[in-house]
Amino acid sequence: MGNSHRNATIMKIKRLLILFFVGSMLNLHAQETAQQNSLNTEWKDYFQNEKVRIEVADQPCNDIANGIFNNYKIFKVTNKTDVAIKISFQQQMWYDQDKYCTGCEGGSEFAKSVSLAPNETKTGSCTGPNDLKIFRDSPDGFKSALSRFELKNIVVTVQ
Repeated sequence: MGNSHRNATIMKIKRLLILFFVGSMLNLHAQETAQQNSLNTEWKDYFQNEKVRIEVADQPCNDIANGIFNNYKIFKVTNKTDVAIKISFQQQMWYDQDKYCTGCEGGSEFAKSVSLAPNETKTGSCTGPNDLKIFRDSPDGFKSALSRFELKNIVVTVQ
């Protein structure tokens, strides 16, 4: 009976070591993905008036587990007022060295809006809504690269 108890204890220790190893690997993967998707904090002013400021930065959005590697333009929108506002605009994006434009014909899918509380800032993200991001490129060249973009008809309304 002593020998079987010892074997059972050894098996439990092996299982715990395997569980610990798998957990460590999953944690390491999550940290790598978060680091690769960390925001490039080099914000550039895109638009500004007395009510709102719109900035843009490049953002890698990698999903290593699924083999997806994309880069986006991420927007940061700041309400500079003491009242709630809504910012509306139309996205126009030129791809493949300006060979074609997405959003230039209009269309509701390219009409975007963001509501902001007084003095609030909202920042786009890889997983957030598409209102504050635009696809830039894919390092594997699978999709056409963004040549340029414009946010047209920027309108700020008090809510």
